[in-house]
Amino acid sequence: MKIAYLTDIDLSSHSGVRIKHIMQCSNWEKLGHEVKIYSIPNTATVNAQQIDIPISFEVFDNKISTYFKGGIAAYVRKIFATSRIIKSLKEFNPDILYVRSMVYYPGLNRIVRSFISVIEYNTLMEKELEVAGNKRIRFMHGLGYKALNTSAKAFVGVTEEIALAYGDRYRRPAVAIGNGFDLSSYPLNEMPVNMPSPDRAQIVFVGSPNMPWHGIDKFYQLSTLVDADFHLVGATYEPDETSAARKNFIQHAFMNKKELGELYSKMDIAIGSLALHRNNLKEATPLKVREYCTYGLPIIIAYKDTDLSGKEFVLEIDNSEDTIEKNLLVIKAFISKWRGKRIAREEIEQLIDYRYKEEKRLSFLQAILKAERTA
Repeated sequence: MKIAYLTDIDLSSHSGVRIKHIMQCSNWEKLGHEVKIYSIPNTATVNAQQIDIPISFEVFDNKISTYFKGGIAAYVRKIFATSRIIKSLKEFNPDILYVRSMVYYPGLNRIVRSFISVIEYNTLMEKELEVAGNKRIRFMHGLGYKALNTSAKAFVGVTEEIALAYGDRYRRPAVAIGNGFDLSSYPLNEMPVNMPSPDRAQIVFVGSPNMPWHGIDKFYQLSTLVDADFHLVGATYEPDETSAARKNFIQHAFMNKKELGELYSKMDIAIGSLALHRNNLKEATPLKVREYCTYGLPIIIAYKDTDLSGKEFVLEIDNSEDTIEKNLLVIKAFISKWRGKRIAREEIEQLIDYRYKEEKRLSFLQAILKAERTA
């Protein structure tokens, strides 16, 4: 198949989503398919000259957007790039247009309905915008998301919950494929070999700013109740006036792959989202949790993980506001049990490795293509 991948991710960044794009497309090419990424960055400025990825790509910008700032610049860029994107896509002539979910803008529906399009959703978009989006973004998305989703031929959700929600609502085929990880990029013989401290348990949480469903406040709360060192990476947390700063709550700035690997090698336990209920979700497949597993770290999460829930090395606690208080004894027991231990690579390979994920995704896309061509 010829697959065009439409995204608004900045390909010059080093985000987890960019890595996911590269992993997906690289696997598609390894399996014999032709792939090209089309990016209309959701950023104030475009740095196309700084993009260095092993996949064919095209980035779209326009001079009009340079007269605006922030999110408005990105919004204007997308609108005025529509005709150029469609022209370039028609020249590429893809069998499938694979679209990473993005906030609706005038022109996006025109692109989607021009091709056999499949939209991937990583969240229940409309519910997330109620929590994290400002009024302007919610208004813009509300203008056309129903027409957009109706124009899609199928949906991919990173959880069963998401796939069922969009498939049922729009009466389209949908499949759940959890986020995967490229284990081949993390050879065991190249992994850091440091071991955690023999004196105190070391616990890590890698988060992002302004993501209330990460539950960083609960991670801090846990640090006040458990005799261990808690490491927060990427995000920041400022205790309220009634909470004292704690020596066992260590905050780190953003770390690159090598720096994170060194930190993980000293950790006992890693923690995923603790407040997904704030985003009106019960299920997730975060890339960061797959990275934890790649480094052999047992995990604590407060949601259902499509691939990992039920495994011995996963503690799944309640997805509720009071989950720390309710599950404190269970959390302490899990930390005590798994401290100093690592998950064997063979236990996670078929659960999270991209090879298995992308074979399933491509089979689904081929089925959609066949159904559309024979309809």
